[in-house]
Amino acid sequence: MEKRTATQFTYAPHLGLGMTIQVIEKTDWDWPAIHALTNSTATTTSFRKAVEVLSNTHAIAQSQAEAWIERLSLEIARLHLEDRGDAALLELLTAFVSDLAGGLRSWRVTVPIDGVWLESETLQLDPDTVLRRPKGTDFEVEVDVGSAMLRREPFSDNLPGVILEKRVRSLDQRDRESKVFADIFALTLAKVCSVNPMRLDFQPESLIDSSYSVGSQRGYISSQRVWIHKDEEDSVMRFVTAIRSMIPVYELVWGSTGPTSAGISFARYRDGLLHPEPPEARLADAVSGLEGLLLKPEERSELQHRLALRTARVCGLLLGKPLEIYHKMTAAYDFRSVHVHGGAAKGEDRPSIEALLPAILDYLRVCLVVFLQKPDPANKDRLISRLDNALLDPQALERLKEDFSKLIISPLIPQPKKGT
Repeated sequence: MEKRTATQFTYAPHLGLGMTIQVIEKTDWDWPAIHALTNSTATTTSFRKAVEVLSNTHAIAQSQAEAWIERLSLEIARLHLEDRGDAALLELLTAFVSDLAGGLRSWRVTVPIDGVWLESETLQLDPDTVLRRPKGTDFEVEVDVGSAMLRREPFSDNLPGVILEKRVRSLDQRDRESKVFADIFALTLAKVCSVNPMRLDFQPESLIDSSYSVGSQRGYISSQRVWIHKDEEDSVMRFVTAIRSMIPVYELVWGSTGPTSAGISFARYRDGLLHPEPPEARLADAVSGLEGLLLKPEERSELQHRLALRTARVCGLLLGKPLEIYHKMTAAYDFRSVHVHGGAAKGEDRPSIEALLPAILDYLRVCLVVFLQKPDPANKDRLISRLDNALLDPQALERLKEDFSKLIISPLIPQPKKGT
């Protein structure tokens, strides 16, 4: 075996990893004994009878039934060799029967994430979900010498800033993966940060499931890396657990529901954060996301002015400085128009574009937090009309403030204040 051991790991101020490689001989493995035991068991009458009963009762192929019974035999053999006792055996058999009955099955999920760092060692989001700093042992592997040259390093492209660990109970693959992506997407909205899952590793607690991994989309970058500081942790936890159920995860991941303005704009937000494109392209993505939320389909004139005014109204209530927001939006729209019509950004404009990008992404994030809580298309037009009315009518403005005060707002966005 080839063992790769972390000799040095640093987290702050920069991620760093040192590794050593050793060829070792595993002398303490019990696998030959376990396989000898299970192979002899597989030829017995009771084994064949169990396979037949399982296949007929649950309407599955005999080959599948054999695989499940073999896994059960391996676990029973392991418990015996470890002298775990009758209680552990009873727990194993009870879980196996329960899984066969078709109930919710539990999975352990591990997601290394680039783009976020923790000031504390861990951040507990809920009883089944934790964000933690990576450790040196997360990067250690043992591989067969014969396949070592073909195996990629666990994190050959980059080192993760945090690791998400979650226990999920689900009936199917889409359900469990969607629950994990909901946490990832919600974390993206807590701050303007390029939350980039490097892969998703799923480990079943059930014997009738197999472990698997979901790779990230290659080529994504983490352009906006941020820290979650200690004084933000409680607020981030409350925000993530509240907003994640409102995110159209099935639309974003599976495309299995009809497109919504919030879903399309959220996809533009992630493009602006993660796509390996020049700043003007990602700025255009951000402006496009705001257009999807704040412009009505039938509107054809004064789009730049309408978009800037409405963005300033929403974000001005929550961030303050509405006039500054208006001017930044009009400038961003100009750069967006040049880009989408095939023009190239001028060299002297690049510093302005790079300075505008984080602000426009933040405006889009704030508007998404608001609009995700009003996902119905009719509510989009109604809210836009209320924004327009609030620009002219003081009473309409007060009603809008009252409505915003009831929303679940990111903890890193101040609540609306009277007189803003």
